[in-house]
Amino acid sequence: MFEGHQCKYCSNYTSVFCACNAVAIRRLAACKYQKKSCQEKKNVKPGSQFPPPLPSASLIEDIVNGFVSDISPASLKETGCAVCGQLKRCSELTPLSASECDLNILAVSGVSQRERHQPSDPVQELSGPILDQQCKNICCECISALKKNKIPKHVLANGL
Repeated sequence: MFEGHQCKYCSNYTSVFCACNAVAIRRLAACKYQKKSCQEKKNVKPGSQFPPPLPSASLIEDIVNGFVSDISPASLKETGCAVCGQLKRCSELTPLSASECDLNILAVSGVSQRERHQPSDPVQELSGPILDQQCKNICCECISALKKNKIPKHVLANGL
């Protein structure tokens, strides 16, 4: 009934089934499986053992100890980068004082201003590099960009 029908909607929602020989299909599938398993056997490297032997007790211990250290609270703790403000793992951050980067490139005018407590307070621009003063660390991405004398893409100095 739908065999000759063509439209942009029905092709997504209809299927046409036809009768077939189930025995022939099973034979074809079995043949394909046998060919596949033969090809897999050809790809096995000589001298390799399947299944591989169980890991040694010391290897299991190393794996468990590595997992425990990877999920320890100290390794999962995050803090912000002073340059871009993004949260990063503490292990990925360097103290700002030890980074040896020239932060003067982050001194951009028209981006930051002192907080006003009254509407009558004058608008005063902040001087110096635009950093998050509460953060004392810098991330690897910001360090690498600053060492190339470039402003990192996602930094507070870009008005983000």
